[in-house]
Amino acid sequence: MGLAVIDQAYIGAVFLLCILCSILSGTFTFYHLYLIWAGTTTNETTKWSDWKDDIRDGIVFRAEVDEEVDIALEEVVDECKSWPRKSGQCLYRIEPGKTEDLPRARGVLWQRVESLVEVDNIYDLGGLENFKGVIWPGKLQ
Repeated sequence: MGLAVIDQAYIGAVFLLCILCSILSGTFTFYHLYLIWAGTTTNETTKWSDWKDDIRDGIVFRAEVDEEVDIALEEVVDECKSWPRKSGQCLYRIEPGKTEDLPRARGVLWQRVESLVEVDNIYDLGGLENFKGVIWPGKLQ
């Protein structure tokens, strides 16, 4: 192999290109396998980062909702939608210091979110179910 690289430089260049491309594509593949396992996309990863910043700033509130309350909140809050599974909570972001802007509905008690752990990720069905959803997209339950 060493003699081929010395005699014909283009073989060495192609070999080097193949090595670099395999490293990049392997890293890309493993990163996306991690994202599938985590139940998120690259776009959502950025959005979760934004939510984390807003939670740290104290401007994110959540309400535990049931079927009756959910109907009342859907009229005023777009973030209370559920796909692919139903969540028992609704998140709302306010302007700093404007808690009076929280939507009012009967039976809704808003609580400040202290950590991202408190937020229900409706897209995360669990590692195995996420992989199934990637392989057979029409089979999501």
